[in-house]
Amino acid sequence: MHAQPPMKILMLVPFPGIQGPLNKHTGHLVEALRSLGCDVITEPWGRHSDHEAPWDKIGGRARDIARIWRRLRRERCDLLLIKTAHTWAGLLRDVPLLVATRWLVRHAVIQFHGSASNWLVAPGRPLFKLCTALQVRLCDAVLVLSREEQRDWHRFYPARPCWVVSNPFVPARASWAPAPEDWHLPPGTPVVLYVGRLIAPKGIIDLIRAMPRILEFTPCHLLVAGSGPDELRVRREIEAAGIERHITLVGYITGKQLAAAYRAASVFVLPTYWPEGFPVVINEAMDAGLPIVTTHTRGAADRLVPGTHALFVPARDPVALADAIIQLLTDPQLRDTM
Repeated sequence: MHAQPPMKILMLVPFPGIQGPLNKHTGHLVEALRSLGCDVITEPWGRHSDHEAPWDKIGGRARDIARIWRRLRRERCDLLLIKTAHTWAGLLRDVPLLVATRWLVRHAVIQFHGSASNWLVAPGRPLFKLCTALQVRLCDAVLVLSREEQRDWHRFYPARPCWVVSNPFVPARASWAPAPEDWHLPPGTPVVLYVGRLIAPKGIIDLIRAMPRILEFTPCHLLVAGSGPDELRVRREIEAAGIERHITLVGYITGKQLAAAYRAASVFVLPTYWPEGFPVVINEAMDAGLPIVTTHTRGAADRLVPGTHALFVPARDPVALADAIIQLLTDPQLRDTM
């Protein structure tokens, strides 16, 4: 009897140096699949840098499709795995890729790291729905990160299976280092930590607007780790509220610096209403032993128990957000338990 050859998987991964969670957990997934006997090869896909010009995006994606097409012609694969986001930008790159390469591979699977599944079951957006239907029709299955998304996808396109998966998480175990002095964290003052892109749907503006109310009740310092297109707006909100000395913006950090941020914090806050699945930063905060304040949505609603792992707050509600943070900062027993 002949042994079955290993399943050969071509996984599309982010380019090196791209900010965000994909580069954190893609390596763990590759290792896990290889440990199961799969032959996994990778090709970079998506934006080439975090500051691409529009014409660079168009030319870069066309060259990427040609490169992946050549790779699939050269190496016959059993499965093409596309890790992507369900956005217009994702559709405009993924659909042409699938049209060009689908006949070269036995199976294709898309994993959405956040999806606008709520748009698919609501009125309107016919062109977005049409492009999404084409994308899914060209695949054999869809992977999502929450049951809410799964229900929406089943309603939208029941002809394709949709499974809920969890991103692999392995603690970084970065060696401990103190917070840099230029972060200006006041000694003895509790630190509230936000880690994420600086875009309004992540809730960063709501968090800034919650700070004056928090400071009325208890001292604290907000540490913001991340960068993004709304950074100027964030700085203007801070200046308008007159709370500059209570907030430190450290930009995008990784490794020892990120570990130092988690270690310095008393509470982790992510008041997101972005259509994501389960943010990696929540895993990181839980690994650091931090109580969490976040919204009751998607993967967080699936995996976090209120009062045990997190306090849930409504999206876009700075007052409720402030009250939850105040509750944790003024109740050491609850904070230590969580």
